[in-house]
Amino acid sequence: RRTLSAFRVFSKREEMNGGCAAAGATVQSSASSSSQVETAMIFCAGLGTRLRPLTMDFPKPAVPFFGAPLIRFAMASIRRAGIRNLVVNTHHLPGVMEKTARAEAEAAGFSRISVSHEPVLMDTAGGLRDARRFMEAGPVLVVNGDAFISMDLGSFIRRHASVGASASMAVAPPVPGA
Repeated sequence: RRTLSAFRVFSKREEMNGGCAAAGATVQSSASSSSQVETAMIFCAGLGTRLRPLTMDFPKPAVPFFGAPLIRFAMASIRRAGIRNLVVNTHHLPGVMEKTARAEAEAAGFSRISVSHEPVLMDTAGGLRDARRFMEAGPVLVVNGDAFISMDLGSFIRRHASVGASASMAVAPPVPGA
């Protein structure tokens, strides 16, 4: 049985086991970067095919979840970690996703939000590569916008910095029976 990550850089969302994801995070660093993470990227470009018909009207990160767009929970965890700059990629229903992301980012107190639109899906690593024009030099936290998370991303980032890793990935096992 595989361990799944809700926050990934190197695998496709479609490979998730039945759409069920566990919490985790990824930080990528360059060798010369400082340990302070100033920018997070939230992946929001997927098609959300497993949640149809809900995703006919909403991109998956904008689907209402406990009375709020799902992306709100990822943004809250990112802000608690002290990150103020945000990049979001879009593809499916890009106008709805951008409007939702901008409204939620403003409400969460982000200093800057950039939107990277993908006319053609680039998969996970391609989306990150394409969005790098919006990112400063240094570590970047990467989060999937279609996952509910509650982990302490600040602790995760501090651990990443303390070991001097090029990349770190936090994962959790899938929920039993899910």
